[in-house]
Amino acid sequence: MASASVSEVNPDHCPVEYILELNSNLAYEAPVVRYVIEEANWVKFQEIINDELVLGPLTSEDDIDSCIEHLTQVINHAMTESIPVRSFIGKNDFPSGLKHCIKQKKRLRRAFFRNKIKRAEMKEEIVRLDKMIIDSINIKNSKMLLNKLKQIKPNHEMYKNINKLLKSSNSMIPALKSRNGSLMGSTKRT
Repeated sequence: MASASVSEVNPDHCPVEYILELNSNLAYEAPVVRYVIEEANWVKFQEIINDELVLGPLTSEDDIDSCIEHLTQVINHAMTESIPVRSFIGKNDFPSGLKHCIKQKKRLRRAFFRNKIKRAEMKEEIVRLDKMIIDSINIKNSKMLLNKLKQIKPNHEMYKNINKLLKSSNSMIPALKSRNGSLMGSTKRT
């Protein structure tokens, strides 16, 4: 929208000019709504399924279709009643460039398994994209961790909070390997 010039101005008022620039790159990202399965009330879920699910004799294809539709409605109703929903606004979203790299890597992997000719070139590109993705995710995670560490106030629980942030929830100790690459096991020496 262009700005309009004001030719005559009453001395009691100051002219106001609005300049609106419409940018097509701006996009509203709606919050992602997800079910929080960890907080589900499974007893209530089971009660709703038991109360509302009524199956009759299946004698035709229409009976089967209506039964499937009824089952779907009952499951959806049980989910909405017994599983809480939370909206996440860009909390774990990746930047669009990283999303593009991930899509491109997936596309190349599919082509890699279909195409027998240019496998070496595709493999190099997949490895390059994989390294870029891992590096980008590590940088993003490091920034998030640094921001969380900056928010910790110095008090008696400071070290407990730092340990909680740094502790990996699914840390697994890798198997020991010998120099030739074989797995080492417990062997009895006599």
